[in-house]
Amino acid sequence: NAYPSAPEQIALAATHIANHAGREIESLSIRPTKYRLKGPRVTLNRRDLENALARNQGSADEIWMNADFDIAASSEEPTSPFMLSQFKTEKFSFILDNQSSLAEEDSGALYRSSLIGKMELPKYLGFLHTGSALRLNLADNLERLEEYRTPSFLPVRSNVADFANSRISLDRSYATFTHSFSPELHSAISAGYLEEMYGGLGGEILYRPFGKRFALGAESWAVIKRDPATALHLGFTPDSLITGHLNSWYSFPDRNITLKAQVGRYLAEDIGATFTIEKEFQNGARLQAFTTVTDGADISVFGGTTHAYNGLRLSVPLGNQKYLPEGSEVRVSAAPFGRDYGQALDKPFDLYQETDALSYEHLARYWHEITE
Repeated sequence: NAYPSAPEQIALAATHIANHAGREIESLSIRPTKYRLKGPRVTLNRRDLENALARNQGSADEIWMNADFDIAASSEEPTSPFMLSQFKTEKFSFILDNQSSLAEEDSGALYRSSLIGKMELPKYLGFLHTGSALRLNLADNLERLEEYRTPSFLPVRSNVADFANSRISLDRSYATFTHSFSPELHSAISAGYLEEMYGGLGGEILYRPFGKRFALGAESWAVIKRDPATALHLGFTPDSLITGHLNSWYSFPDRNITLKAQVGRYLAEDIGATFTIEKEFQNGARLQAFTTVTDGADISVFGGTTHAYNGLRLSVPLGNQKYLPEGSEVRVSAAPFGRDYGQALDKPFDLYQETDALSYEHLARYWHEITE
């Protein structure tokens, strides 16, 4: 399941196994799997688990001391039918998306507020993960962009006002195929309406060594610009291009901080790099600051030109609130609107984020939940 921590779900599965195993069984072996992406095989001492959960005579630390994480085990093992039966295969959630730019020289403060409803099918046809989302545009003042700026012949994000002008649109609808070559090497291929402004096909590969602080990846996308003048923005314009990046991450587990650097080609076919620092809080909230520098010059917030694109993003989960489904969140961002350079695809499936629950850092951070 995408939302409870991996240790919490390992405890659920291990308890089920222990309750149905013979008395001679001394260890319990579980492989965490998410969207068909597979982590290392986790082997627990049955006595440690039962002492902690059934007799209140043990602790999560004792279970951790005798646990074994096997990254050499085959990744071609069948998925447990027990785990599939415990969690719903359909997931519906809401996102309240608030965007702002507080220092626009030509038009003053800009804002846009939208409500996004998402539906996901984590297991479709046995090998695909699919997702769809509708966007309800609640309020904005982006019409000022068209009053003060010259329209771009090949817009990337500069025609954002046209997309915001529709009350309801298809935010995205895609299908993703995932595969783990090993617990440390993962891949994903996605196709469809990838984000609000682009559709197409692409994928990425991720090398994330278990127990290491770094990860490396690469991605490439062939995309077509969506047409905001069509119903639900389902149509396409003639503008097509190829974008891609080389990615790297370095994490500081004790502080829950991750640094990301990516180099490559952006949606305006400009070349450059993005540097991001992200802080994850214990409640699942994420705060991100980023800067992008490319060889393309865009309008700056002071009316001049700049090669840099900077911003802040904050996401706060709401799934633990009454009447709200898991996965619901509030997103707040502060970044210049309508920029064409330094713009990356908002990919529908992020391998690094989705494999976080399979990582050593996640298991260590939330291991105390194995006894809660």
